[in-house]
Amino acid sequence: MLGAIANGCGIGWDGSHASGWPGWPMLRDPGGPRSFPPEEQHEVVALACHPLTELAAARTHWALRPLAEAAGTWGYLRRPVSKSTVGRWLKRAALKPHRVRRWLHSPDPDFRLKVRRVVRWYLRPPRRTHVVCVDEKTQVQILERLHPGRPASPGRPARQEEHYRRHGVLAILAGLHVGSGRVLARVRRRRSGREFLELLKALRARYPRGRLVVVLDNLSIHATPEIRAWLAAQQGRVRFEFLPLHASWLNQIEIWFSILERQALTRASDTAYRLRAARIQHFVRHWNRSARPFRWTFKGYPLSP
Repeated sequence: MLGAIANGCGIGWDGSHASGWPGWPMLRDPGGPRSFPPEEQHEVVALACHPLTELAAARTHWALRPLAEAAGTWGYLRRPVSKSTVGRWLKRAALKPHRVRRWLHSPDPDFRLKVRRVVRWYLRPPRRTHVVCVDEKTQVQILERLHPGRPASPGRPARQEEHYRRHGVLAILAGLHVGSGRVLARVRRRRSGREFLELLKALRARYPRGRLVVVLDNLSIHATPEIRAWLAAQQGRVRFEFLPLHASWLNQIEIWFSILERQALTRASDTAYRLRAARIQHFVRHWNRSARPFRWTFKGYPLSP
């Protein structure tokens, strides 16, 4: 079992590692003689790479103390080891079992093709073509802090009262012009096909000349009969470019929504819908006075051979 786990982690029995971890050939503890042979240290590192579910453990991932106890209990080491020693071994191997990077698989069979189309609009739009990214930010809470916050001071960050009173929610429908970075936003109590059609008409009124390309996701309210009829009436002057499934990260308006949330909403305290709506529109006006396009670096996936 030990050899299988070690091989699964890419560790060889000769004291080397297939991935070329720096500083691992000797595997000595700093400041003293080697207290554990390299084979045992590699076994513990390999154990840290092994899924706990396959070992019938109660935890979903390793922590230092359970890993040190398991290494001694399950016979990986000839004598007990401290969690600090295990921590040094994992640090040298650049292993952090407590961390995880999440990803979302897209079931769209044309995922890469659609990504390339969207990126092409971002990087090489035709002349007289306005590319606008649109989406909705829903369930924006209107919170009133019950006590005023305290400003930052040297050595102390700003503090904010955790208790609040809710005054409902609202929805933000917005479009970001890729070429200029300017934003057109509508704040409503809800979002539906009617509110989205209002946003489309406002965008067309702002950019009446040339072609309008709208980058958007596959939400059902983006394809209501009224919207399809309006799109057909534009006679090709407005085009919808739908994102692939599970690819909201490709929509530039999501970047702006994140900026809005962090800079204008997270610490805000409002007592009514109209106050929160006015705050959002004030931020939009301030943004547009100095708007610049985002520097888009992702160039899409290469064509398959």
